[in-house]
Amino acid sequence: MYVRRRAQALIIEEGRVLLAHHFDLTIQKAYWCMPGGGVEAGETPEQAAIRELKEETNLDIRLIRKIGELSLPRVTQGYMTGVTYLAEVIGGDMSLGHDPEQVSWEDKFLRDVQWLPIDELLFHQIQSILRLETENNLSLSPYVLL
Repeated sequence: MYVRRRAQALIIEEGRVLLAHHFDLTIQKAYWCMPGGGVEAGETPEQAAIRELKEETNLDIRLIRKIGELSLPRVTQGYMTGVTYLAEVIGGDMSLGHDPEQVSWEDKFLRDVQWLPIDELLFHQIQSILRLETENNLSLSPYVLL
């Protein structure tokens, strides 16, 4: 059993949001979420968000502000808490990155990164996260957007 803290970034440009497409082998489901990942030992959540975005998207970002922090007390494995930052791209060319822990894995967790248009469903999911209303979130997890 492992429990970690997640750091992620919400980046919106020209009516589109930057999302990462994951396939979770443990639950056999694919989903879109904000790019981000686990905070490593000795790392701040801010440092983790910047590092994770670079690893997953090859983009350099600047954190604008902390949006909020979620606590999931019923979680016994995975991300028990998460912090979301509003961020902006300051450099790099977007491309599908990698998860260093999964370099040798045949089935990769990270499948794609894209700018997706914000439709009504995605707008409500983002709004839910921004309001930290996890009980109204329609997805599997408060970290999953689509």
